[in-house]
Amino acid sequence: MPVSREGHQYDRILFKSRDDCSSGGCHADVFLPADASKPAPIGEHETASRLRYLLERGFAVVSLEYRLAPHVRFAEQREDMLDGYRWVLNSLPDLYLGRLDSSRFFVFGGSAGGSATLFVVCVHSAGRVDGAHHLQAIDALKAGLPPARALYSVYPMVDLDKKEGGYPHTPYEVALSTLSAAQRAKVDELLKEPVSTGYDIGVEDRTIPSGRRIWVELVTRQSALNGYMTGEHLPPFSSTHCITKLVGPGLPPTVLVLAEADQILDPSQTRELFERLLESGVEAKLIVAKGMPHGALERPRSTWPEGAEWWDEVAVPALEWAIARCE
Repeated sequence: MPVSREGHQYDRILFKSRDDCSSGGCHADVFLPADASKPAPIGEHETASRLRYLLERGFAVVSLEYRLAPHVRFAEQREDMLDGYRWVLNSLPDLYLGRLDSSRFFVFGGSAGGSATLFVVCVHSAGRVDGAHHLQAIDALKAGLPPARALYSVYPMVDLDKKEGGYPHTPYEVALSTLSAAQRAKVDELLKEPVSTGYDIGVEDRTIPSGRRIWVELVTRQSALNGYMTGEHLPPFSSTHCITKLVGPGLPPTVLVLAEADQILDPSQTRELFERLLESGVEAKLIVAKGMPHGALERPRSTWPEGAEWWDEVAVPALEWAIARCE
């Protein structure tokens, strides 16, 4: 049984087989408490403190993989999210007979995982017309799947039309043309590799940038990521990519964390989503994290600035709000 870097044992299970993936497909990491009779929340890229907190509360925690860019775009990733959601509800309980109650669960994640948390109930099927990605909305309810008891989303991107990091949007091909020949060669080699479902950027030698790091920094620096991932090049992007235009009365109760000092995404996105939820009659809570930058809750508390009380003032209240809706 593998052990996480935080010292927790877990089961790694293939939930979606893909011949084009280096790992054989998408996996789920399943963390079980001593008594897993409480709900099994679904997590994306969860960190040690929240994982430990939930295990101590008797929850099982499931972290789902999805295929990564640049080999796939939003359409394929959303397909993976829905497949993982379906697997957790329909297949996972059979693997742990009597130990899981999949009728009580919530979905949670931060940053990209925060967007995934919301899209799992606004997920889309992939389709292509003339080489471009065109999506048809198929959320979990329309797919015949029960809704989560709650959603817990931390600084998600919900409006792709807004600028990334304050930079003007750039068409992907234009951004690609700014790479040096050596950088372009590394990106081309990356694209020839099998699709990846996991990448630990923390172990990379930053003195020798990989093709993946070059690509990520390029699309971020040039604000070309949203255009690339949608296949629509420049805004305004289709409403099928805008969470604020997809949410409605059927969305589960949702708690949102707004990082007040977010340096990557405009914090107003989270507030606008919260207001949209309330307008739609969705039970919602907004927690404003004062002074918090983007990604803080995915990093160890030891890296937080002195005096930051984000665990007690932000993370725990959000977790308890979601937990209460599973009881």
